[in-house]
Amino acid sequence: MKSLRVRFLLGGVFAMVAAVVVSVNVHDALGMHDVDAPWDFVLALVAVVAVLLIPLALSVDHWVLRPLARMSDSNQQVREGDEEAAIIDEKFIPNNEIGNLMRSRNEVLRMLLEQRRDLADEGEWRQEEQESLRKVNRALRVLIAFNKAVMSAGDSAALLADTCRIAVEEGDYRLAWVGFARNDEEKSVLPVAQAGFEAGYLNTVKISWADTERGRGPTGTAIRTGKPCAVRNIPRDPSYTPWCAEAMKRGYASSLALPLTGPDGVAGSLNLYASEPETFDDEEVAWLCELAASLSHRLSTFRTPEPPASE
Repeated sequence: MKSLRVRFLLGGVFAMVAAVVVSVNVHDALGMHDVDAPWDFVLALVAVVAVLLIPLALSVDHWVLRPLARMSDSNQQVREGDEEAAIIDEKFIPNNEIGNLMRSRNEVLRMLLEQRRDLADEGEWRQEEQESLRKVNRALRVLIAFNKAVMSAGDSAALLADTCRIAVEEGDYRLAWVGFARNDEEKSVLPVAQAGFEAGYLNTVKISWADTERGRGPTGTAIRTGKPCAVRNIPRDPSYTPWCAEAMKRGYASSLALPLTGPDGVAGSLNLYASEPETFDDEEVAWLCELAASLSHRLSTFRTPEPPASE
């Protein structure tokens, strides 16, 4: 744009010089020999040309050169990937053919931005769908493997151990354990089976199913209410505060407790832990509830021994 302005100014100077030459030649051709007359005529002609040329130059700069400069800057922003900033403000667009071109260009940029947003939203939706499908498939794998193993279990201890093992191996959960509810003074929860990365965690948790601080986590809540309880982001959930530090040390990011029912109500819970936050969405939980129901039914066919007294 600067070079265009320079060429335009040089052209104006050339026009003025040409006007001077033409005026002198016209003066000679007409036989005007008065000494002062030629220069008076020349100066007058130059003044006329200047009066005509200066407004023309200003007009060209406003209506042509500046819009073209803004379009050039906008093109650079598009090349740099900033289409949002490349849209030219309407107040800088002249009401001429160049302005129409600039408006059309703005519309194209807006359409491209809208299409990009639509594609981004669709991609995000597809990613969420794929993640949800992965979680459901994980739960289904656990349920299928459990159904194969449940018929071969000889007693409740073997069945509980197999269930935890299957959850870790087939479901890729970081930890699985089963706790029985005790009717002692503290209403404690006694771990009876486990699999996965535990690293002493169950010795530190001291979970209760009473309506107290240590009973309002997922395990205590599931036993007390008879409903599944998920903590989808352990560090951000205040109900998990008593166990958060130990859980984070072992890479537990989310947790799910599934109630196990017996003839006299809720007997305990099956507890699963995942290393990813935002795990255990509604569909995954629904399939895992099927697993807990099957496990509860199968446990009722065994003579479940009374959990040992707490130390």
